Amino acid sequence: MQIFNARTTTVLDYACGAGLFSRELSPHVKSILGVDTVSQKAVDQYNRQASTHGLSDKLNSLCVVLRGDGKLDGFTQQFDVVLCTMAYHHFGSPEDVTKILASVVKPGGSLLIIDILADSTQNDFVKGEKYKHVAHRGGFNEGRMKDMFSAAGLVDFEMQELVSGLAIQEHTVTLFLTRGVKPL
Repeated sequence: MQIFNARTTTVLDYACGAGLFSRELSPHVKSILGVDTVSQKAVDQYNRQASTHGLSDKLNSLCVVLRGDGKLDGFTQQFDVVLCTMAYHHFGSPEDVTKILASVVKPGGSLLIIDILADSTQNDFVKGEKYKHVAHRGGFNEGRMKDMFSAAGLVDFEMQELVSGLAIQEHTVTLFLTRGVKPL
């Protein structure tokens, strides 16, 4: 099944930061709305970078709150693909975030999460006072991700290893990609 279509696919990039992933994905989709709930500065940088790279017609970012009623701070738009890359381990309640994100996926659309796979040989991929703000330092395992997606009403759950041995600061981690589909 093809998830992305350059002519029709609309994407919400949640916790988009400065938009690096959005820019890389942009040739494969119609449009991307980046959402960051933490930093207006990151949103401003996202929009500047989109302009610098000639992508303002495809990429736009807002600093807003995503609500669980299927609305994006007053928007009623739903998206073919909602993605969140490398942010889940920061969320206090990834279960709540999954439900909120699933609420803005179109029926038949997909929620994609890329994050850090739990490693059974170590409890935390990051340790120490420097990382006390990271809510889920141990990453996520397949069972927990599947439970989150199921609780959010998503079906056809898939999870696979994306890259192993990735160096992030002083740590080596494995990234996973999960996908769930909103029923028609």
